Amino acid sequence: MNISNRTIGNKIFWVNKRLFDIFVCLLLIPLLFIVSIIILFFNYFFNPGSLFFIQDRMGKDCSVFSAIKFRSMAPVKEITRKYDDPIETTRITSLG
Repeated sequence: MNISNRTIGNKIFWVNKRLFDIFVCLLLIPLLFIVSIIILFFNYFFNPGSLFFIQDRMGKDCSVFSAIKFRSMAPVKEITRKYDDPIETTRITSLG
């Protein structure tokens, strides 16, 4: 097999992989949407307060971005927990 045949095979692989990824995403997005709506519904009734938690994280090239998550713990003004402290089970909500 010469280099041009390997290059063509490589391109075919990546095109097929991309098509497979898109196909799987199109199948799973409606399912994830339904699950998200169910979580929002239960979160509204079982966890008083805001439904979402916004956390600043470090992204590519050390740029900060905000990750939006379903809230699963009771909010606190300031986090004082260290890495080796036990888990704060009192803050975990019923859906957490």
